[in-house]
Amino acid sequence: MKTCAIICEYNPFHNGHAYQIAAARELGFEKVVAIMSGNLVQRGETAICDKFSRAKMALMGGADLVVEIPSLFSMAYAEKFANAGVFIANELGCDALVFGSECGYAKKLEAIADNLKSSELDELIKKGLKLGLSYSASRSEAYNQLFGNCPELQNPNDILGIEYISAIKSQNADIEPICIKRKGVEHDASSGVDGFASASYIRELIKNENWNEVEKYLPKHSAFILKDCWNKGKISNIDNIQNAILSKIRTASAAEITKIPGVSDGLEFRLYNAARKASNLDQLLELTKTKRFTLARIKRAILSYYFGLTDDAEKPEYIRVLGFNGKGEELLKGIAGKSNVPIVFRATALKDSKSFQAECKATDLYVLSYNKPGICGTEMTSMIIKV
Repeated sequence: MKTCAIICEYNPFHNGHAYQIAAARELGFEKVVAIMSGNLVQRGETAICDKFSRAKMALMGGADLVVEIPSLFSMAYAEKFANAGVFIANELGCDALVFGSECGYAKKLEAIADNLKSSELDELIKKGLKLGLSYSASRSEAYNQLFGNCPELQNPNDILGIEYISAIKSQNADIEPICIKRKGVEHDASSGVDGFASASYIRELIKNENWNEVEKYLPKHSAFILKDCWNKGKISNIDNIQNAILSKIRTASAAEITKIPGVSDGLEFRLYNAARKASNLDQLLELTKTKRFTLARIKRAILSYYFGLTDDAEKPEYIRVLGFNGKGEELLKGIAGKSNVPIVFRATALKDSKSFQAECKATDLYVLSYNKPGICGTEMTSMIIKV
């Protein structure tokens, strides 16, 4: 029985995600594993609602098993995020990795991934960095010079797809990359069409309580779960903790900021100085950013420091199960004892894990971003979702 993995955030689970799972089923995959970001996401933000609520959306939307990408990896740069997701997929014995992209051709992305190994490309990238370009802009410009125009290196989902393929190759994982062309609107589009909208647009609708519009782009169960979170005050808004974030950065030394994964090349000094001039989070970001230091990189650095995610681990040390259905339970029984890292059902099994202790602290801070701030300890008390 073939199993595919989908590395995801489901922030929140919308019609585009349901379409992707249905497409994977049509390709013959009988089991779908969602490898999902926890409470913190890759663009350097808090998830709209907690990971267990999002896991329930995924299971009701067609996934069979949902496991977590720990925050140390879910809020990392694309390469580290992709490596963690592929590592988990491989440990769970997945046959394929299904992902959406703008181009829709896995072979094309695979060729780009191979070209990116060029030593000549590395030298051109270094030149671009010296000119003050961001790493992604330097890489794109260098690639165009060596191999011709490559719009895929400008597209966010294509870039992630390339990173997934690179991770599969570097880990020598027996996983087939399968690309599904995205349907509907572009990444971060500010409007919806034909029942599809970007997750960022949907999040803004939720924060503005525009439920009639939200329901156009979500499966009914997702809308119901989100409304329930809203009614309980459990919708996250980073504005609710921006003073806390700013105070944390203001009291940090440049040496402390340097220890944050992904902070280098003078970013620590820009952050240090900007924190003393900014009176809110938007100003902090604006004062820090340059052509070289993108907003996403800066946001990841700021939130990593605030949430205490300063460990530079290379791969997850455990796989935490967030939820499953009958097929997911069957899959878990089939791989019992075969993984190189523990597959964890109960949080108490992780009480001695340094990585999980950091996750607990991050979650205790995350729940302060709710419209109705939460209490400590939810990592230990939240129950696995069974559908």
